[in-house]
Amino acid sequence: MYVRDTLYVPLRSGQSSEHAIIHRGLASGTAVTLLEQVEDSGYSRVRLENDTEGWLPTQYLVSEPIAADRLESVERELLELEEQYQRALLRLQDAEAAATEAANEQAALAANQGALQRELDRITLLAAETIAIEQANQGLMAEQDSLRAEIDALSVINQTLRGDANQIWYVAGAGTVLIGLLFGFYAARRIYQRRSISGWS
Repeated sequence: MYVRDTLYVPLRSGQSSEHAIIHRGLASGTAVTLLEQVEDSGYSRVRLENDTEGWLPTQYLVSEPIAADRLESVERELLELEEQYQRALLRLQDAEAAATEAANEQAALAANQGALQRELDRITLLAAETIAIEQANQGLMAEQDSLRAEIDALSVINQTLRGDANQIWYVAGAGTVLIGLLFGFYAARRIYQRRSISGWS
């Protein structure tokens, strides 16, 4: 039971206004435990939270909290609901911010993926060009080896020809010397014969 919407209600030792006042005034909304209710006297015996017992007029008791207490309770509930709404709103804002950030990250990842794909295409093209260059280089090296082999063969031929030319010049020189000796011998003999003929004459 609750003391109704009256400013103060005195708690007495008996069932009349003549009995001594145990508590000078119970404020409106004070919670009490109903122990006994006497319809003839219009009084009820109650117990307070501190175990004090006494009588007060039944008309001042109601089975529900007073309007002021109910209003305060509703205001507390409303305040709690407002706080819950604000927390829910903050969570919603956080979720929206997280969703926006996730969308931005997804867009950045998509852009990065595009850049990586272009880089991969460029690297693939460069790799193909590198392979072609390597193949061409191998062909040039083979051609260079072939040219070196030809140069070596020509060097051998050149050395051979130089040896033959030296032999020819050597033979020609020897022949010239021999011809010179023969010519000198012939000339000397002719001169000797002329002298001999002149001497006989």
